[in-house]
Amino acid sequence: MRNPRFLNWLAVAALLALAAARASLPLTHDDLFGHLRTGERIVETGRVPLTDPFSFTRPGTRWITHEWGFSLATWGLWRLGGELALLLTRVLLVLAIGWVVARRAQAEAEAEARSVPWQTALLGLALWMLAAELILRAALVSELFLALLLLFLTRFRQTGGRGGLAAVAGLFLVWANLHSGVIFGLFVLGLWTLEALLAVPAARRWPAAAGLFRAGPARPYLILLGICVPLTLVNPNGWEVWLYPFKLSRILFGSGIAWDLGHFEAAGPWSNTACLLLLGLLLAGALPLRRLLLLSATEILGIATFLALSLRSPRFLFHFAILALPALYRLWAGRELTPLLRRAFAAGVVAVPALVAATLWLEHPRRLIAPLLPEGAVRFLEAQGIRERVFNHQNYGGFLAWRRREPIFWDGRNDVFVSLVQEVTTTPFPSVVERYGVEALLLAEHDYPGILPEIPERWGLVYWDDGSAVYLRRTPAHAALLDRLELHHFPGFGGRPGLEQLARDPRLAPAARGELDRLLAAWPENQRALYFRGLLSLYQGHLDAARSDFRAALAIRDNDQVAKALAVVEGIRR
Repeated sequence: MRNPRFLNWLAVAALLALAAARASLPLTHDDLFGHLRTGERIVETGRVPLTDPFSFTRPGTRWITHEWGFSLATWGLWRLGGELALLLTRVLLVLAIGWVVARRAQAEAEAEARSVPWQTALLGLALWMLAAELILRAALVSELFLALLLLFLTRFRQTGGRGGLAAVAGLFLVWANLHSGVIFGLFVLGLWTLEALLAVPAARRWPAAAGLFRAGPARPYLILLGICVPLTLVNPNGWEVWLYPFKLSRILFGSGIAWDLGHFEAAGPWSNTACLLLLGLLLAGALPLRRLLLLSATEILGIATFLALSLRSPRFLFHFAILALPALYRLWAGRELTPLLRRAFAAGVVAVPALVAATLWLEHPRRLIAPLLPEGAVRFLEAQGIRERVFNHQNYGGFLAWRRREPIFWDGRNDVFVSLVQEVTTTPFPSVVERYGVEALLLAEHDYPGILPEIPERWGLVYWDDGSAVYLRRTPAHAALLDRLELHHFPGFGGRPGLEQLARDPRLAPAARGELDRLLAAWPENQRALYFRGLLSLYQGHLDAARSDFRAALAIRDNDQVAKALAVVEGIRR
């Protein structure tokens, strides 16, 4: 406690451990695998695709490939080190964003007001707030570029060195070929330019507020903006990159379609505890109001804008954090604390991140790809040689395109498939099947209720695991496959009533166990199959076999039902 430097190092180490734990969770977003397939195709063809090459439902439809550079980069990383290289890239991106934000916060603060405990606390709160956003997507690289843009502009304002402006121009050129978020970079640069333009007239009219306008002479910013705007047009999609965020917003929120928004629908500001804490600190730090002069007009407008946008999509909380954290640091790091409070605060910013990081690492899944993706189902399709057209859950499309190299029904590229989503949600499913020649279904539980009336009359269940199920269409061409593979004793989703009676039926029990054995041979990480097989063994009195299956199921992930069943077995054995 008497060595603040030692505590500072411990706080930084705890924060790094926490960030690494948050960022190294298994790869989960379907878009990433679509990027891998896109990068591979760019290498194969030598050009960036501008129309859809991957679906059998909308081939040739205009596709704004605003993330093509990220696709190429991720494919190259995968070639170097597979999924592990991609996971490590996400960790490095998160750490890099934190480092750049911290550097800017230090650069903006007075030397005597710098505080490692405050920096650690604010970055830790940001990690908590943005936990759902730490996904390996082009948007994550875009956040790094936004942080770099602000750092370069801050350095230029402080030193006047033109090297930072050259770096900004290069940044925009690359940014425009990585993600359409470049438009928000232009917005921020425009705010800095506006602040510089208003500095002189504002000082004359409102002398007390002159401190809010500190960007410096307007000419360099105007020249830089004039260079960067055309540079962002140097991309295969031209000005459509600027418009893509607005087009996506209209598709998701103005089309009338009940989209499964997924990560776009993550916790917003008012349901995000960490966000509320940061907002509380921001409001309290600005009191009395004259403390706002510690900030700039650009910061205040930028923070307010992205906070308002986060009400539409929580993804903008990342932009908000990048702008707000350096401001919060200035508002709080220089405040005087009593010696007791200072020591308690310094100890807390070591203990809390360390404890959370340790908990996360203990619970960390020991795998590279999240079980939400249909890895087992794809292996099953490939093993059985099922190459027909598959209707897939939309959030499985990128993974299927990457793993199967077959045309897909659809994926998460909403600009390509908006008309198809409207069609599927307003047309009877049998008509969709006939129109597009669908021969198999790869469903998530989300899809199942809408298609249930068609099952089992027209479709036979041939595979299921914890997250997905595969059905084959009942046609003469599939008769032999269905005779061999169709599953009769367990549903694709949910539980299985009457399992004890099934276990005691000498005719049906062997067939039911055989189905479970077959499913586990196709995908050993099928927790439901292990649980059902363990229950069959338990009801048949085979306690060792039941215990083995229940333990194997719990090794996949925690599950209260499985844990209770294992406790019953252990209780009987005692």
